[in-house]
Amino acid sequence: VRRVAVAKANARRLPVMDRLKRGDRLLMDGATGSELQRHGADVLKGAKPDALGAWSATVNIDHPDLVYQVHAGYLDIGADVIISNSFWTSRLRLETAGLADRWEEYTRAAGEIAVRARDEHGPDAYVAGGLAPPCMQGVYKRFDPDAVLIGEKALFEDFSGRAKVLAKAGVDVILPEYVGHIADCVIAVDACATAGLPVFLGVRHVTIEGRMQHGETFDDLAKALKGHPVAAILIMCSRPEAALASL
Repeated sequence: VRRVAVAKANARRLPVMDRLKRGDRLLMDGATGSELQRHGADVLKGAKPDALGAWSATVNIDHPDLVYQVHAGYLDIGADVIISNSFWTSRLRLETAGLADRWEEYTRAAGEIAVRARDEHGPDAYVAGGLAPPCMQGVYKRFDPDAVLIGEKALFEDFSGRAKVLAKAGVDVILPEYVGHIADCVIAVDACATAGLPVFLGVRHVTIEGRMQHGETFDDLAKALKGHPVAAILIMCSRPEAALASL
């Protein structure tokens, strides 16, 4: 019975871009990692005093019930879009917890849990497959883009590999998020587009002057992304007034 209900819901769900193009306002969920922490999950495996390690990635296997609970909670109060708990399921980040070779398993679990929660608690809602760059600046203590710190090829492969896993799990959108440099934004968008789904870009820590984290302008970001397959640019992890200035 559930499979039939889910199939009917999937058939009537409009593609997310159709909803946006007709002017619908879609409400995205809030924090995932800190909500899992509030629910009692250990999100700090492999963490050090000055680095978060893999953050909430390990919870996908350790406590999938809690991940499901967080997603379901957002859907139950009306979220139109939930983000999978795949923020740092990359090989480089899971390496901090000794789990580098299981990146695909943790990524797949994140997508499948989010899709199941959506099907059972918000069949008209959407799942964004969230993917953050490894953010190696904290490791190298430099503010260079990850494209410089680990190389453009490695960064592209990190995003494209996980994006394809999430697409296969059934997400509706790929969301490269928490990106702070223009160079990384362009690579993230191109890599995530290889999964064949719309790509939303989440830009982190914008400033009250309306600039990106390291002083780059949104004019320059727009020019750099011209002709690249990005469907939307979002602001995240920023003060409200800084988000407004940047928008």
